[in-house]
Amino acid sequence: MQYKRINGDIYMTMLRNGLANLRLKEQEINSMNVFPVSDGDTGTNMRHTLENGLAYAKPNSHLGLYLKDLSKGMLLNARGNSGVIISQLFKGFADCLVRCSIADAGELYQAFVASYLTAYKAVAHPVEGTVLTVAREGANNIKAQLRRGMMANDVFSLYLTEMRKSFSYLPSLLPVLKEAGVNDSGALGYITIVDGMVKALYDDFVKEEVVQEVNPLSSKTSFDKYSHFELGYCLEFLLQLMVEKNGVSNFDEKAFSKNLSFLGNSLILIKEDTIVKVHIHTLVPEEVVSLARKYGEFISFKLENMQMQNADFLKHKEEEKPKKKVGVIAISNGDGVDQLFKENGVDILLDNVKGLSTIDYLNAFKEVNAENIILLPNNKNELATALQAKEMSNGANVHIVETTTLMQGFYALAFGTADLDLDDRLNAMDNGKDSVITLNLAKSVKDFANSDISCKSGDYLGFVEGDLKCASNDMKEVILNTLSKVEGLEEKSSIFVFIGEDCLLEEDEIIELISEKYDGLECTAIKTGQKVYPLILGVM
Repeated sequence: MQYKRINGDIYMTMLRNGLANLRLKEQEINSMNVFPVSDGDTGTNMRHTLENGLAYAKPNSHLGLYLKDLSKGMLLNARGNSGVIISQLFKGFADCLVRCSIADAGELYQAFVASYLTAYKAVAHPVEGTVLTVAREGANNIKAQLRRGMMANDVFSLYLTEMRKSFSYLPSLLPVLKEAGVNDSGALGYITIVDGMVKALYDDFVKEEVVQEVNPLSSKTSFDKYSHFELGYCLEFLLQLMVEKNGVSNFDEKAFSKNLSFLGNSLILIKEDTIVKVHIHTLVPEEVVSLARKYGEFISFKLENMQMQNADFLKHKEEEKPKKKVGVIAISNGDGVDQLFKENGVDILLDNVKGLSTIDYLNAFKEVNAENIILLPNNKNELATALQAKEMSNGANVHIVETTTLMQGFYALAFGTADLDLDDRLNAMDNGKDSVITLNLAKSVKDFANSDISCKSGDYLGFVEGDLKCASNDMKEVILNTLSKVEGLEEKSSIFVFIGEDCLLEEDEIIELISEKYDGLECTAIKTGQKVYPLILGVM
């Protein structure tokens, strides 16, 4: 339909369609969220704010009175940076039309201008490249297009068109968007609402969708005792200024805003009569609370850990990625081994120094996000847990290559390259692990003696495939003696050495020692930082 003017009933119908449109794109908007914090809740916060504003406002054909109720409901229920900003966009719109029972195109244009001016004023440090930009340019760019007798439909349509044009180049204004390869989620959310409103003017009604509220305090959060806390808290509250605290007479909005700006960022402050709405990101919420309570008491209060929200959002985005065909998980130990394994196609590294549980494996299966999973346990003590995790993986296509040492894992990867089909790759990995003989050098933790070998605590022990072969307090002697115990050594072609963090020998010393004794073997040695053995040797 074509409307010359808009009253309260028409506007309510438009806004309900805007909310329905927002619901459809809520998750898309959430996934785009990177500014001011990557926490994945922009769409949800905007939806929550608009839903509650609509629920608060009673139907009224008088546009100004309806908008007044709507604006108050949105302010009282505004959630998140994005929710507070859109509540101010609608507040500016409402304040401009408060005396209008019905509004024509010219009055609607003036309301769009008042809308962005109010929102800019509420934000302590407005940032271009956001919803503020599209609201401002959307309003200002239609001024020259206004014509006498223009329909209300047309001014809304022009506003939407100009906002979409502005939206197209926001990343060029805000580097964080350009770096992330996305656009501003708040701007998309607001455009989505207005798009739904315009659709309603032409009887194009969006099918209602019910969105389940997400509980941010999930027990499965990615935030834990090892997390680095730097993003702080998102703090929001409604403060009732109190006469008994002299808050009504002594509260200075500018001074209060200035004091809060020293305690955080993303500050939005709105004062309505004796109620103050505050949104702020801060590392010191207790100082914000203390400052606020000098003037009154809280009507509502919300504190959210943004570090937790950011971690969970990034984890969720990772889980949303399309599944790769094959993912590789391997037990590793030491930075050098980690790098070597990654270079050879490992996606997920697990450190078993403190032991791994079935849950650790199941979490890795989920994280690798692959149709087929290759698991290299690289430790005989991990095989049972790995097999149990496979049984519990609820259909995950897990293939365990039964490597029992890091060296077997390395050769399995070297043979089973990513360019092979899955079956060929698994066969090649089996051949790789079976082709290498693993030698370990360890330190004795106590005096020991049997019929063949004796050692004192601190001596070096040499093992071939887990069997003790020799001992000495001289590491070089143990290296050579252990190698001499390898059957068919004269037929082997190469030795690969992992140097652990407790080894006192350098790469060159080890290579020279082995090459002088066994000049037919090509020797390679690298520092791995692994903590279990001073040396691991792979003979092939």
